[in-house]
Amino acid sequence: MRKVVVLDVAGPLGRENKLFDRKNIGNNRHGWAMCHLYEECKKEGIDLITADRYLAQPTEFPGSILWRNATLGSSADQVIAAGAHPAILMGFEHPLYACRFYWNLAKLTAPYDYTLMPKGAESFASPRTKFRSFISPQPYAKGTEVPGGFSKRKFLTMISGNARVHPLRRAYVTIAHAIHPLPTFENRELYIDRLDAIRHFAKREGFDLYGVGWDMPIRFSWGRRGREWRRAVGIAWRGAIDDKYPVLQQYKFSICFENCIFGGWVTEKIIDSMAAGCIPVYWGAPDITDYIPSSCFIDFRKFQNWEDLERFLSSMDEETYNGYIRNINTFMASEAFARFTQEQFAADMIGLFNEYFKNT
Repeated sequence: MRKVVVLDVAGPLGRENKLFDRKNIGNNRHGWAMCHLYEECKKEGIDLITADRYLAQPTEFPGSILWRNATLGSSADQVIAAGAHPAILMGFEHPLYACRFYWNLAKLTAPYDYTLMPKGAESFASPRTKFRSFISPQPYAKGTEVPGGFSKRKFLTMISGNARVHPLRRAYVTIAHAIHPLPTFENRELYIDRLDAIRHFAKREGFDLYGVGWDMPIRFSWGRRGREWRRAVGIAWRGAIDDKYPVLQQYKFSICFENCIFGGWVTEKIIDSMAAGCIPVYWGAPDITDYIPSSCFIDFRKFQNWEDLERFLSSMDEETYNGYIRNINTFMASEAFARFTQEQFAADMIGLFNEYFKNT
């Protein structure tokens, strides 16, 4: 019998095995982990297929297991009905966006043997599932050498898309969180704080904004504050980019604010910046130092206002900057960083898969 894992994932790349083909992923570094997993599965005799391929002819894949990796647009119920065993549920969208998913998590996780999500979601998962804290895999190998180059770098950048959470989602979260609070979650949309950062630093030479969508209006922004945001974006925006890494290499610092504040929700933003030798100004996971040493980033929570942060960044000398780079290099060569790598991600997932295929 074949060892088959059915991956349920939303989006155009989640069909016809497209997300496993490096030609389809291109410069999207954060898609490489799934390609790497697919290649490692092949070595283990495991077939990883997308849900549409399974549903087209489910009888060809007896004994299959389901890995649901979709918070929205899932076809998991159809896959289970067709005969696949619900083995793993993984979710890495944030609660402000995937709000119904989070506040129905106990029901959604109950059929699955394992749930892999940010640590903050653990108490919301069903007691029937085995919960494992999950960190999104990154495209940098353990021991990746981080460059310095203080004198050659520009001052500050932000790489972020112009994408705001719809007010109806915010209303849902406000009500749901008041009735059933999600631990370690703060009902605050850090997109707004990114806009305030743009508004402040656009006045300063050496600040550049990159990302998609900034040529479009800023959604749900009105009044004087909205006008100031739009004006600042017009000054600072330098266009969309295909690959963050070479852009981050040009700057000393980057504003790295997650989309929300939630325990264990550590995304690529801080890792991308560190790997490029661009010191992150971080705000997001309240337990960030459980994952990354405080000596590797600038904690925005320590500053009273934007003026304080600007003074700190502007006054940093080369010796201090190089100290951060040394700390980042030490961290990225350590076992603590290994859990962020695509190699560890593949090893962990294959270990789970093989629990089901021991006797195959």
